[in-house]
Amino acid sequence: MANKYVSLVTSDGGTTKRFWVIQLSIVHRKSQSVDKTLAGTIDITNGANFKSYRMVFRVPYQTTDSNYGTYADIQQMFMRNNPTMSPADWVTFVDHWGVSYEPSYIIGNMEVTPLTTILDTGSAWYLIPIEILTPLEGVEPE
Repeated sequence: MANKYVSLVTSDGGTTKRFWVIQLSIVHRKSQSVDKTLAGTIDITNGANFKSYRMVFRVPYQTTDSNYGTYADIQQMFMRNNPTMSPADWVTFVDHWGVSYEPSYIIGNMEVTPLTTILDTGSAWYLIPIEILTPLEGVEPE
C-alpha cells in the first residue's frame, strides 16, 4: 500500500525527512535527439531514460514530529548546489511505494505559497511545488 508521503535523504545519509504530497505527476523522460538526414530519413540518437516526479508538498513551518520535514528542511535540501561537498547536491528519493532512487536531483524552481498570513509560527503551512529527477530504476507496483 502506498504511503501518504515521500522521503528525501541527504547524500551523506545524515538527514531523512518525510514530506506530505498533495499532488503528484510522474513524467517518463527520454534523452534523445531527432533529426532528418540529407536523404530525408529520420536519425534518432537515444540516451538515458529518467523519471521526473512533479509534486506539491504541504509543508509546516514547524513540527513536533522530527520524522517530517519543515519549510527549513526542504529549503536547505533545495539550496545545495555543490557536488563535491558533504552532503552533496543530490538526494535519495523514496517514493510513495518505498522504492529508492539514488542519486536524485531537486531541479527547477522552488515557489513557496503560504497557506496562512502568519508565516513563522507553529500553525503556518506552505504549498511547495517540487520536481525531482530520478534515474529510471525500480519497478512501480501494478
